[in-house]
Amino acid sequence: MVCGGFAPCKEHKALQEVELFAWIGEDELGSGEIGIKQALCPAGCIPMVSVSKDKMQQGYIKEQLQSMANQFGKTVHLVRFRVAFGEDKIEPGTPTSVHVEPDDGSD
Repeated sequence: MVCGGFAPCKEHKALQEVELFAWIGEDELGSGEIGIKQALCPAGCIPMVSVSKDKMQQGYIKEQLQSMANQFGKTVHLVRFRVAFGEDKIEPGTPTSVHVEPDDGSD
């Protein structure tokens, strides 16, 4: 089962079925860079990416993005991405070089 190379595996086939929807557009400050737009949600200001197209088309998100488009004169696009191949993966049980001490609350 080689997922990183050319041999397909079950995990790779499942990944190929995933679609990501994202609002993207040119940087508002004029750099010319295209990036993922952010909007305020109950969780805070987060990148507008989801596996659910319906979530990305909710009214409060579209209203914020429309406001940004109007204010900065930049068009924002809802785009769909599909997995072509995996670039990297992180699996449970793999040792890391970073050690995080548990917070004992003594601060």
